[in-house]
Amino acid sequence: MSTQHAPDGHLTSIPTTILGGGLAGLAFAYFANLAGEKVKLLEAAPFLGGNGRTLRFGEALIDTGAHRLHDRNPVATEAFRRLLGPALRRVEAPSQIIWRGRGIDFPLKPLNAAIRMGPKELARVLAENIIPNRGAIPKTFEELAVLRYGPTLARQFLLNYSEKLWGRRADELDPKVAGGRLSGLTLGSVLRELLLGARATTRHLDGAFYYPTRGFGMLVDALVDHIGEECLQTDAPVTRIAHDGRRVLSVDVLGECQQVCGDVVSTIPLPRLVELLDPPPEESIRRAARSLSYRHLRLCIVRLDQDTVSRSASLYFPEKSIPFTRLYEPKNRSSEMAPVGSTAIVLEIPCSDQEEWWMMSDKNFETGVLRALPATGLELGPIIGVHSVRLSNAYPIMDLNAGPTAARLLEYVDLFDNLRLGGRAGTFRYLHTHDLFADAYEWATDRADSGTSRSSTFPSYPVFCSS
Repeated sequence: MSTQHAPDGHLTSIPTTILGGGLAGLAFAYFANLAGEKVKLLEAAPFLGGNGRTLRFGEALIDTGAHRLHDRNPVATEAFRRLLGPALRRVEAPSQIIWRGRGIDFPLKPLNAAIRMGPKELARVLAENIIPNRGAIPKTFEELAVLRYGPTLARQFLLNYSEKLWGRRADELDPKVAGGRLSGLTLGSVLRELLLGARATTRHLDGAFYYPTRGFGMLVDALVDHIGEECLQTDAPVTRIAHDGRRVLSVDVLGECQQVCGDVVSTIPLPRLVELLDPPPEESIRRAARSLSYRHLRLCIVRLDQDTVSRSASLYFPEKSIPFTRLYEPKNRSSEMAPVGSTAIVLEIPCSDQEEWWMMSDKNFETGVLRALPATGLELGPIIGVHSVRLSNAYPIMDLNAGPTAARLLEYVDLFDNLRLGGRAGTFRYLHTHDLFADAYEWATDRADSGTSRSSTFPSYPVFCSS
């Protein structure tokens, strides 16, 4: 991608400024563009897309994450269709939990899981779910999981897995880390499974989604093409954000001061934004920002001389004896992700900065993952190649202190008339792709309604819906 740099020392003036060129930043730029607004997007990395790219290893195409596009918001779905056209396809590929070598439905179906665990566990699970505690309000993720599933299923599947993923004890995690995946679990769903067996359909199951034919990175490429490369600057780390306490006035990029004329949308990690503000906020705000942390991901890509490993979109591993949390096979999302007769699997290991899995060399990391693979019980063919990728700031860690702390920082940011936050890292919320697009659309339509943008009306998109 070509980038544009102004001459050294030259004070430039730019309209809407977007900090961060991941999917959230590109979504904001896209909807601003549709509304007739000029933007300048600044990305510190040499590439766009953040953690939502598609990479090539040999003949295999690999997404940096088990990404999918859900039909959960009409604005987002319409945008996906307009951007990708016939390359956007509907996929039916449910996921599974692998527990002691056995496949169990994901999201978790209580009866299905209990039957796979054996008759004693089945009786225990039914007894634990027969009288739901509807009046309880869970204060931690552990309480929520036990309330919805009972202690047997909760411990074996949800709590162990979540502790691997987040690097925190389950009783230290906010219930919000569950997202909406536990909302369909009721006594009624257990009884439907018991009476109807395989014909039962519970609301929490979700094996259908949309996916681009050549990988998730096609969405990034389509956004870049629509926005225009002249508006997108890579290798452009922001080193200072000047303000007067009410508005952001300028941003420094590579030692160059760029004056801000309109809004600033920040999708960079929220603690980093606070750190860049000049003059700095009071110490209590800075201390609050430093207390927030993110979970990184390290991916191990294993290319195999076999046509496919499984039929699942993703496989989840709750057992703590297995270091990775998830395995996904891109070819099960689209047959064009690998040639006939070969495939690739991607294994995710969540890490923090000082954890061994994050710090070890690529060779040691790949060797460690390969040693753990036999414990999965999967039948794997000859290995063609092994690769690794690091993904920083993949998940905001929603422990019990994170919610109030992030809320305080968001309240502080609201003091700036022209500063808007977006994205998973920027708002410290666990968001999906459709959420990112919905947020960006809402921002653009609000500007159009207020007369801030060039267009007083917005293009023919459905009315914003937060569902």
